[in-house]
Amino acid sequence: MASFIHNVLRLSLNSTSRVVSDKVITFEYLRGLLEVGTIWMLSPWGIKFDRFLIGNMQAEIIAPVGKRVQNKMMLYLHGGGYALGSTQTHRSMVGQIVKLTRVPALMVDYRKIPEAPCPAAIEDAFAAYCWLLDQGYDGNQIVIAGDSAGGGLALSTIFAIKENKLPMPAGCICLSPWVDLAVKGKDAKASELYDPFIRINAMKRWGRIYAGELPVENPMVSPLYGDFTGFPPMMVQASDGEVLYSDAVRLVEAAKKAGVEVDFQVWNGLIHWWHLFWRIIPEAEISIKKIAEFPFFSSKNP
Repeated sequence: MASFIHNVLRLSLNSTSRVVSDKVITFEYLRGLLEVGTIWMLSPWGIKFDRFLIGNMQAEIIAPVGKRVQNKMMLYLHGGGYALGSTQTHRSMVGQIVKLTRVPALMVDYRKIPEAPCPAAIEDAFAAYCWLLDQGYDGNQIVIAGDSAGGGLALSTIFAIKENKLPMPAGCICLSPWVDLAVKGKDAKASELYDPFIRINAMKRWGRIYAGELPVENPMVSPLYGDFTGFPPMMVQASDGEVLYSDAVRLVEAAKKAGVEVDFQVWNGLIHWWHLFWRIIPEAEISIKKIAEFPFFSSKNP
């Protein structure tokens, strides 16, 4: 059962999200709203970040102050429906993972819709991975992680790595991943009234925009329909109260069918993006501690 604090937040967000119809809100407005709304999510003590460019793409490395795990790196891809989000909106949450694991994280501001449909985001995430390889990291020293659309992008990036025959990463962490942009999950509609961040009609519209000239069910657009053979171990976290829960369930089923080792952690009655609220929601704090227990972080350096 979700905590009292979580339910208060959910009711507040649901009330706010229904004030204005999504049909009259522009991407620019939503981007600004998310950026402003996450300013108060302060980064934890004990981390530092350095911003720089990878080509023309803004990037930053978040690292722990003091002792850090050597020769390991997390490539974290933020969520936001392939339209919203940035390193700033997710710095607090990713910073907490970094603080707990002592493993630095690379985040990038990949290109977004409507300006840049698929495969632009994949190209940018792939470029970030290649940059890490160029810095001397081997694949088994890198874990790729992401939330929501970023979780789907993490999987699409691994497809690109596999296709280009580059060293595979050591693992993949997907937090409430959006992996079916055709939105065929049978339980999605039932959770829509409960989950304040997701509207199914908007999901379908954004999915078509992101797909561009590709079919929405193309594996590079919707990684659920891809071949997971040869994928590294995965951790998937999702809540049975969010619209994307069925995406996570079907992803786990497909990955296990392909022989992938998957740690599937289900939380009860939580909203989408609950991880972002780790400072106030107890379930989010526990979830991030579970992420820090992923074997990549606890194992010795390769």
